[in-house]
Amino acid sequence: MSFIFSQVTRRGIVMTADRCATGKATLERTTGTREDFCVTVSTTLQKIFVTKNNIGISSYGDGTVNKTSMENCLCAFLEQLDVEKYRTPYEVANHLKDFFWQLDQNIMNLFHVGGYDTTGKLPLPALYMVATNERVVEKINCDETYQGSILAGMTGIAGDITKRIGSEFRNYNLRDAIEFAKFLTDTDRQLMRFMRRGQAISEEIDIFIIKPDGIQWIEG
Repeated sequence: MSFIFSQVTRRGIVMTADRCATGKATLERTTGTREDFCVTVSTTLQKIFVTKNNIGISSYGDGTVNKTSMENCLCAFLEQLDVEKYRTPYEVANHLKDFFWQLDQNIMNLFHVGGYDTTGKLPLPALYMVATNERVVEKINCDETYQGSILAGMTGIAGDITKRIGSEFRNYNLRDAIEFAKFLTDTDRQLMRFMRRGQAISEEIDIFIIKPDGIQWIEG
């Protein structure tokens, strides 16, 4: 699974994912060298999922767990999720970690879990990274300033770009975050092309917006 990017702004949370399912292939050249590259298996994969209480989950990494597709695994997670018991993004992130640990302790997946904690006087945005093989749940955004972002991509260049943006990110509004997500996804996709590493990131992307009062889907 090729590219996911999540951001927290003062106006809402933006979760982005491409739709590619990829596999690895090896090309043996006449010179005796071997080169690995990505092969696109599907461009219609769903990587962003939503709980009944509007908490978003996006997935990066292995496409299957014990020969079951990641899509089906996440659908099964949503079906068994008790939203009265797991109400906050933190609770959902920890339950997700335990769910996949019980399925397979060796899968190498990263998940982003984002939404609003509505248990206090004011709804507060929260974004978490879940690393299944390490059983780690890490909060990404700052409580004091709200802002934060995290990505998982193919080239590493997108991460360098976010570092160059630096503190300017704190001034981003919701529209800026949406356009930035489109830019980063397209940049990683184009770099894969020019690096001759295959088309591992789809041209079409899904953008999911979470606000305190509702959600919205946007096609990129």
